[in-house]
Amino acid sequence: MTNTAQEVIKPGQSGILRAVFLYVGQGEATILAIPNGETYNYVLIDSNADTTCGGIDLVRMLKDLFKNTDEKIEVFINTHPHKDHLQQIKKIHDEIGIKQVWHSGHKPGSDHKESYEELEYVMKEVGDDNVYKLKGTTEDNKLDD
Repeated sequence: MTNTAQEVIKPGQSGILRAVFLYVGQGEATILAIPNGETYNYVLIDSNADTTCGGIDLVRMLKDLFKNTDEKIEVFINTHPHKDHLQQIKKIHDEIGIKQVWHSGHKPGSDHKESYEELEYVMKEVGDDNVYKLKGTTEDNKLDD
């Protein structure tokens, strides 16, 4: 039986960077497969689960990608804390695992409170040493804790 997630996302040869823009309905989710010797580190940029627009089941796809491995998502990057960029992040962390969180540091309005609370949960789980705020100015655009 084939594993579509592994076939599409994992490059066929080592040393190749792959970016996959996932159709998740309204919102955003991108996964990067970054070469690390003979293996890959995976970076997830945003997460959404809008099945009303025919989006993929992101959690299921990630489970397929990491099937039969002990790999986790190396970094989750949240571009901004709106619910269409944070859906199911707690479930993704609990079922697949996330090592680091990079985020804007912005606090969302009340419309996005529930999703943001999931991000806060994940940040607490990965620990302060693995959470980074991305700075927005050109001069200071670097990782900082």
